[in-house]
Amino acid sequence: MAAFTYEELREEYDSFHTPTVKIVVKGKDIGEDKNGLVVSDIEVEITCGFEASIATFWIYNCFMNGSFQFDKIKKYVAIGSDVVISIGYASAVREVFRGFISKVSFEYRREDIPGVEVTAMDVKGIMMSGTYSKQLKATTWSDAVAEIMENTAYSKLQSNEIIKKLEISETPDKKEASALGGLPGLDAIPGLDAVPGLDAIPGVSDLANSALDAAKSTAENAAKSAVQSAVSSVANAAAGAAMNAANSLTGGAAGAALEAAGGVAGVANAASQAMDAANKAADAAKDASKALNSLSKATGAIPGVPGVPGTATDKTIEMVCESDYEFVVKAAKKFNYEFFTNAGTVYFRPAKDYKDILMEIEPNPLLRSFEVDYDITGLVGKVEVRATDAGKASAISSSKSLNNKISQGNMAKPLVKDTTKVYIDPTVSSKKDAQYRAEYLAEDISYRFGTLEAELMGIPELVPGRFIKLKGLGTAVSNTFYLVTVRHIMTGEGEFITKITGKAAKMEDAMASSLGGAGGLTSGLDSAMGAIGSASSLLDDVPDLSGFF
Repeated sequence: MAAFTYEELREEYDSFHTPTVKIVVKGKDIGEDKNGLVVSDIEVEITCGFEASIATFWIYNCFMNGSFQFDKIKKYVAIGSDVVISIGYASAVREVFRGFISKVSFEYRREDIPGVEVTAMDVKGIMMSGTYSKQLKATTWSDAVAEIMENTAYSKLQSNEIIKKLEISETPDKKEASALGGLPGLDAIPGLDAVPGLDAIPGVSDLANSALDAAKSTAENAAKSAVQSAVSSVANAAAGAAMNAANSLTGGAAGAALEAAGGVAGVANAASQAMDAANKAADAAKDASKALNSLSKATGAIPGVPGVPGTATDKTIEMVCESDYEFVVKAAKKFNYEFFTNAGTVYFRPAKDYKDILMEIEPNPLLRSFEVDYDITGLVGKVEVRATDAGKASAISSSKSLNNKISQGNMAKPLVKDTTKVYIDPTVSSKKDAQYRAEYLAEDISYRFGTLEAELMGIPELVPGRFIKLKGLGTAVSNTFYLVTVRHIMTGEGEFITKITGKAAKMEDAMASSLGGAGGLTSGLDSAMGAIGSASSLLDDVPDLSGFF
């Protein structure tokens, strides 16, 4: 069932009367300005592609006596200011864009009304600036994306609520690492879960040093020994040794102190003065916590030990002469992920992961015009990715077949079935990498097949990154499309329209179309093909874990 229907929208928006737009800059609504400013010609283009989403609007009635009245508009045109645009009908409006002012143009033409054009972009506009070569602290790609988004520039955008939320899905390499459950015995280290400020420690090796600086007692050497034993155990996947070492300390007093103070505080006279030891341990813990909390929070992770921070090493992911934007896009393409923003939420997720239908579009007053094209130009039967494993001096390859229905007859398939597109990708380093890359390229090619261009009455609920369905428009035309671009336009005459661009990887079966898309042969065949694909993936090589420990 679709997320919403025409009848529901008509009721919510009072039969689509009185189109309304609300533009708020730094918390101030331009429409409520007392200087009589007029906002018009608004256009918001949002996309789930790799390009940035953008919005433009014009401010009029700010040119008088031969000059622009800048004092009247300066609070609405300051470059870098946060912008929120909402569109709807009457008092019912919905947010469609959130970003920052990136460009301001003062325009005067004798034949036109002078005005100021304001251009705003989403967070990608900032990410495209700058180029870096640096070693990150993350060992998996989704962690690397999260590390990028924690940079100071993006923290500022979050404080201004240009970024409201981050939805960063785990990449397959992260899932594989998590499935291994980390190193055995880690949970058995006494007091490890109670270490104050643990999430701010830049490296386990620093744990002992920081702790020893803060802990002043005769149990200092015992604590040092226990912590260093724990570190050694983590590195050798035998953390249980640390527990045995701590429990073997004299009278168990030092082991108790280690647990009570979070593994970092010592106590004076641990063997003879148990009570005094506990009191001093508490004081030492406070000092240790202050010292640890002063350390940088921009940390990565030790391979195989989720949640325990580390530092940049030759095993962590590297940025090489690229911007933050280029790096995240590279990560997305590597695993067939999407990277886009919508109303302040930044998404990094598997492509086309949300399968539910957003809306069914039928012949009704909402649909003003449409064009559906199907084109097999550039389609192939198979995509193959090749690379070289320099260390083993062997070839790496993986392929992905395209089996989607591309006509209502049997003439088109033979034209592309035996064709192969071969990609040479030097960034691929394993069979698994080649597989991910082939899947991305195959899907990218397949979704070039069908294109929908449509103009509808303004619908704020239409957003990219969701599927819609054309229904009741005849065989071949009635199909499911993935929305890649949505343009909301408020014209100078006050008319609100929405233009959409959708993509389809296949043509819906005529029988499925006649049944409204529910079930049918296509659904059954798709399920079978999915099962075959899942089964074949089991035959791939086990992930290379040589750099895990």
